[in-house]
Amino acid sequence: MNCLSIRALLLSLAFCVLVCGSTVSYGQGSLYTEGPGFNPPFEDIRNDITNGYAGTVIDVNNAAVEGGVFGGLGIQNNLKLHTLSTASINESTRDRWSRWYQVDGATQVFRLLPGEENVRNSRALAARIEAFDTNNGWNVDGGVFFEWVARYTIIKPINASICQVKDVDNEDWSMQLTMDTSGTVYVQHRRPINGQPKREVLVANAIGKPFDVRVRDNGLDYEVFLGDATEPFTSGRYVRNADPDDNTDTRFRWGIYVGAREVESEALIFVSHATVNPDLDSQTPTDPPAAMGNLIAGWDNFDSTSTPSVTTTMPGVTATAEVTGPGWSRNEGSGRGSSKDTTWGTFAGPPAADAGTTAVGANLTLVNGAASGDLTFTITNGGSADLNLNSFHMDALAFRPNAARTYALTVVSGDLTIGNVFTSEAPANDNSTSAITHLSGGLQTDDSQPETHDQHDDIEIDLSGLEDHTLAAGESAVIQIAFSNGTGSGSGHHLFIDNVAFSVAAEETTVLLGDVSLDGVVNFLDIAPFIGVLSGSEFQIEADCDLSGGVDFLDIASFIAILSGF
Repeated sequence: MNCLSIRALLLSLAFCVLVCGSTVSYGQGSLYTEGPGFNPPFEDIRNDITNGYAGTVIDVNNAAVEGGVFGGLGIQNNLKLHTLSTASINESTRDRWSRWYQVDGATQVFRLLPGEENVRNSRALAARIEAFDTNNGWNVDGGVFFEWVARYTIIKPINASICQVKDVDNEDWSMQLTMDTSGTVYVQHRRPINGQPKREVLVANAIGKPFDVRVRDNGLDYEVFLGDATEPFTSGRYVRNADPDDNTDTRFRWGIYVGAREVESEALIFVSHATVNPDLDSQTPTDPPAAMGNLIAGWDNFDSTSTPSVTTTMPGVTATAEVTGPGWSRNEGSGRGSSKDTTWGTFAGPPAADAGTTAVGANLTLVNGAASGDLTFTITNGGSADLNLNSFHMDALAFRPNAARTYALTVVSGDLTIGNVFTSEAPANDNSTSAITHLSGGLQTDDSQPETHDQHDDIEIDLSGLEDHTLAAGESAVIQIAFSNGTGSGSGHHLFIDNVAFSVAAEETTVLLGDVSLDGVVNFLDIAPFIGVLSGSEFQIEADCDLSGGVDFLDIASFIAILSGF
């Protein structure tokens, strides 16, 4: 097939995709999943949204989205929401408004759907879903800077404002963060000064790429910071409260506000860690736990006392677990002691560990000071590539000091170096460095105080130091974690084990752009799968021929060039 034929075929197929109205994937599938629910056309519900409307559930990949400079923060308390039908509702009623607003972990989900517009008054269009803080308001007379921080992840962009610094009485904004349909984020000044442009590019092509911002304002002057920069990206001034009798407040708003435009396509953004006046001096910037590799087998719900089913495995891998010892139970109470931090030790995944804490079977329990107990794993590599084992992960909590708190990891048999990998120190009154910490009290048997479910030890044991830590194709190994040093007595002295997993080292991979068929070459056999990705909803990195982070019609020219050999 010659170059002209390739071009003609691709352009005709691209035109077909365009006129048929197929969706284009931006490649953020790994950042969230969309679960149960239904989003009917807006025209069908516009007269029925006075008290909100429930929509499909967005399940955020918190480990991939959250973190960064402000990763230690949650979400500002006591927020209000400005919606299509109401100017101010309590954020606590958000479940009734989930079509437009949801919260998952430290992330706020903001969404608008095609055709939506303001229905609370006669103002045309003006679709919005925004959060704002009612605790903090200021004016220039105070002379004090207030600040707001957040991490943004643009998922489905449209032309809209995503943050405003607004004066309350006259609805004037002094500065906005805006996005356009390409995912570029701008700082927009109401009154540019010193010859600055009306809008400045803050982050180009931000789709699916989290970034941190900090905004400061004192009622007259404002500053915008990007990332952890100590100097402003830009600054400006907008005179408010010029009338001596005008002493109204300025406040921060964030979310999606369209203004005098139609909403022609779905808009979806995530805003994580949004906080007004955070105590940044006491916070250490954090990122999600560093990827230690790839999860090959994990257990985060223990459906059996003796042989819990593996929760997740890498393709080609089989894994089993077997519990030995008389003291084991699936739970002493409903979710008591189980972890809800969604990590495997400190390993965030993906996939993330289940955060469930209330169901019996959420964790494995060595009860009443049982002296010892073992958990034995058999892992088999049924794939064609080597598995270089990297780490063993688990969450553990000893409730009261008589519980077993010492552990040892051993390769019992198989195709790895056999022998002890790690033995913890014996427990001591000061909770020795590697012994499992004991919690003396306060643990709840329900989720009424969810923070108690996070009081556990994140344990990682390095496997890469074994002389042979590689399972080649067809090889297997038996690995055991043994717990000991329980006193053998004490009602309620329990050891809880949760989110147990093995991972392999992350391997560098070479991506051959254009090889959408994954056969190792770029040729005419890649045309059909390329068009499939272009018109479908799943991202594939080989089809991102212009390296933009998404697959769209701009990739066609780059794909043609690669396919044509120039």
